[in-house]
Amino acid sequence: MNNIAKKTVKVAVLLGVATLTCIAACSCTKTAKYEDDLSGYVTLGEYKGLTISSETIDEQLGSTINTLISKNTKTNDITDRALASGDTAKVKYTLTSGESEVETKDDYSVILGTATDLFAESLIGHSVGDEYTVDVTLPDDYSNADYAGKAATYSITVSSATETVVPELTDAFVAEKTDYETVDEYKAATRLDVRKNLLWEDVIAGCRFSSYPEKNIKIYYDNGIEYYNNLFNYYASLSGSSSSSGDIYSRFGTTKEKIYKQAADNALQQVKQDLVALSIAKAEGITVSDDEYNTYISEHYSELGYSDEKAMTKAVSHDNIERSAILEKVIDLINDNASEN
Repeated sequence: MNNIAKKTVKVAVLLGVATLTCIAACSCTKTAKYEDDLSGYVTLGEYKGLTISSETIDEQLGSTINTLISKNTKTNDITDRALASGDTAKVKYTLTSGESEVETKDDYSVILGTATDLFAESLIGHSVGDEYTVDVTLPDDYSNADYAGKAATYSITVSSATETVVPELTDAFVAEKTDYETVDEYKAATRLDVRKNLLWEDVIAGCRFSSYPEKNIKIYYDNGIEYYNNLFNYYASLSGSSSSSGDIYSRFGTTKEKIYKQAADNALQQVKQDLVALSIAKAEGITVSDDEYNTYISEHYSELGYSDEKAMTKAVSHDNIERSAILEKVIDLINDNASEN
């Protein structure tokens, strides 16, 4: 797995999804500007001494781990063994009772071990390509009342079968699929990221916004649309189709309208995040030195999709990088002053 994919969760936690669309590798050139006094836009709530539930953190950690497992779960065709519980079989069958054909299906799927009827149970031990029959007694509540309770026979052909391979969370798996070497290291780092993310969400939710700098919302919106268009056009070029046709959007399970709404939501969230982070930074005297600025670039350029530090500084404005570095320091401040219960 490439470095970008490995670190996506961590970057999203530290920078926010909206920020990713603005500083991740793309040709976005517009930069939001803020005045020094932001009190006309936002009134800060509590951001020090916060308490967060350990149970909530651990629940989200579990969800994050499950997502990692799910994304790496594979479905393999079964060609060299007999079917077993948990496999999915695709069959053709004809159901007859006496001389009458009761039911027939050419493409029926069943997960073995999830049903207790003789039809499903009979598949266990058979192989792809097998043809066989199973005698049954149809239930009294069978959908066709003419055959309810009568003897019948399934003539079955096993067309194909698949198995679901769920990876175990081991050190080897973690080293291959994440930016960490062991399960313990991955869990500890991911839990910290989850905690920071939840705390940051609480801080933003506790602030009162009286208005927003509309110009900056538009800048983030335009950058978001540009980012999404570049992304979809890239995948469209790979498939030889046009993103304007809607095919590429549907491939991602979305529509152009939903993408535009997502860009608008992200833009507003980004401005909220900027207002809160910059206001806390001013209140706490948080700044980013030249060394910290350069360190931020060296630590993040790869995970944001740039080939080297120079490529990142060429593509992303100084203000955007500096704000992201400030945000990271603000979130660290909030986390360092929080506790769990």
